[in-house]
Amino acid sequence: MIITRPKEMAPFHIARIRAPELFVGQAFAERDTARCPPSSSCMRSTEAAIARQKMRPPHAVTRIRLVLRALLGRARQPKGARMSGGHAKHVPINQVLREYLVTSMTPPDPAVLSLATATETLGDVAGMMLPVEQAGLLTLLTRVARARTVVDIGTFTGLSALAFALGVTGDGRVITCDNSDRWLDLARTHWERAGVADRIDFRLGPAVRTLRSLSDEGSVDVVFVDADKLNYPTYYDLAVPMLRPGGLLILDNVLLDGYVTAPELAPEPLQRRAAAVMREVNAAVAADDRLESVMLPVADGLTVARLR
Repeated sequence: MIITRPKEMAPFHIARIRAPELFVGQAFAERDTARCPPSSSCMRSTEAAIARQKMRPPHAVTRIRLVLRALLGRARQPKGARMSGGHAKHVPINQVLREYLVTSMTPPDPAVLSLATATETLGDVAGMMLPVEQAGLLTLLTRVARARTVVDIGTFTGLSALAFALGVTGDGRVITCDNSDRWLDLARTHWERAGVADRIDFRLGPAVRTLRSLSDEGSVDVVFVDADKLNYPTYYDLAVPMLRPGGLLILDNVLLDGYVTAPELAPEPLQRRAAAVMREVNAAVAADDRLESVMLPVADGLTVARLR
């Protein structure tokens, strides 16, 4: 699920930071690489680039502060203090690069593309949809795990359920749940188009109720969480005991638009609470001896954890 999805084409050298109106030029990448102090010429050039783009919306300014704060914090760390041991290699993904990514992967199932296109016509709520490249990753992980049973928390228009259903074994099933069935007809149309509708079991109601009801049905191979962020701790607590050894817990939106690094900078109270909760969940997963995990900068952040 992506909070914002810019649709216009950006010049190749422009880096995006999660908001359609927010552009930072090549000076930003230069600032990131050099780790220069606030008074240096590269910082001044960054600020000049920002000013030239006339990025005045309050939330855009907040995000600039968030990024610069993170960079300055990293610059002040003692030598050798970072786990990476040096500069992290990072390529900002603009629209040109994203299109290149999508065209460089195995072509998605036609039903996946059709459902993504249909979801984009729904307006602002389309921002809850995961991107097609993430759907491809979910299908691939499901196949690698040879998953037979997948629990999908957060159905929306059914794209994640479709991705998992394309990856499960022939007799596999995907149990997907949501508090709303508003877009269920759209989902089922595309599940049927892909020939996997018989593998998907939609359950209407709170995810906690679904997870608790499944606890007596045996272990599962994959649990994917992409739902209300304030309940992530509960979903995490319920999901891990359900997994078989080697099973996967996959958490979406773990970066929460970048605000996990400084929840207090989020512009809205609910977003601040969600960022603080997500930060706690991320720390708990990383410290959980039952799991081995990796956090990936895919879309809004994706954690993949394997039960030992």
